[in-house]
Amino acid sequence: MDLSKDYKVTVIEDAHTTASRPHIDAQTVIRHYNWLWGDMTPTKYKLAVKKAKDLLDFNK
Repeated sequence: MDLSKDYKVTVIEDAHTTASRPHIDAQTVIRHYNWLWGDMTPTKYKLAVKKAKDLLDFNK
């Protein structure tokens, strides 16, 4: 992610993944990054962290 270019970035909070680590499980890592990205404001555009269902129209 290159926030220095002021792109409007959306992270799909329930569509990225990671693996568990010896000291932390995958769900905790995902929750941590969703929180981190959602509260990050280093540029004029804030990262949006949204659920997939909120971005997709399943009725089409």
